[in-house]
Amino acid sequence: MKGFLSSVGVAFAVALLAFAFASLEARESHSRAVLLGFESQVVHGRASDAALVADASFKDALVDAGYASAPCEGASEAFCTGLSKRFNDYLVLAKAGLSEGVVTVNYSATVSCEPVVAPDEYANSFYASYELVLLANSTLVSEHRVLANSSFVDVNLALEEPALFSLRLRSPADTVYHEFGFACG
Repeated sequence: MKGFLSSVGVAFAVALLAFAFASLEARESHSRAVLLGFESQVVHGRASDAALVADASFKDALVDAGYASAPCEGASEAFCTGLSKRFNDYLVLAKAGLSEGVVTVNYSATVSCEPVVAPDEYANSFYASYELVLLANSTLVSEHRVLANSSFVDVNLALEEPALFSLRLRSPADTVYHEFGFACG
């Protein structure tokens, strides 16, 4: 009888250890699942922010390149070169600002730009577009997006007194996004 009780006691102890181990594993699995869900939300939010920042950076680069290509001293042909450089510089700054904590953001962008016939009273016009691959990732999760946008940029320097610089952003459907005017001097 002693042997039987001893066997039952050992079996009970083994079963109790197995249950404790299974319970610990279940808690760890649940904790990993909660962490994965949280990181997934953070990465998705950061990817959404990165997409908005990229598009805003493109619009900023359009305005800055437009102003630099037709300064108050007179027009130059540097719009497309300036746009590409500025957009890439702005994306580097955006990447640095958005890559913090457990999430990193990477951009890979291609800019296309060409002069087109200027409408209305504008002296120069350009069609500019970008395609961008965005990758936001953490240790457990990553999100990949492909973005694209385009715009027309019209620039003009009116040699009145005082000279006026005008810049207009418009969509491919000719909807005007923004109009800017600056007095020179």
